[in-house]
Amino acid sequence: MEQFIYDIPTKVYFGKDKLCYLGKVLSEYGTKVFMIFNGDYIKTSGIYDLVYKECNDQHLKIVEFTQVSPNPRHTDIQDGVNLCRKEKCDVILAIGGGSAIDSAKAIASCFYIDAPVWD
Repeated sequence: MEQFIYDIPTKVYFGKDKLCYLGKVLSEYGTKVFMIFNGDYIKTSGIYDLVYKECNDQHLKIVEFTQVSPNPRHTDIQDGVNLCRKEKCDVILAIGGGSAIDSAKAIASCFYIDAPVWD
């Protein structure tokens, strides 16, 4: 399969060694990354270390959030929103499958709303 960059308007860096763009892309949005993931897979696979390296190379600070579950509970999402606000994060990075992505979307959509997530 060929490697490519897909942009409509979301960019998808696809192929071997494309993680090397991560720090540069995240740094376009700020200096503090809210990283959402769950499970040991990203640590045992080496993804965790690669993400940290790329972020450190760009002098980005990472705030970890691991309260991720299938069909995320509103209480976990509220905890994520609260932590993201408290830490004044600039960008959200979801690593993993659909549950991490769903949590990231929910946290991002509630970040600027001054109301409980359930509302």
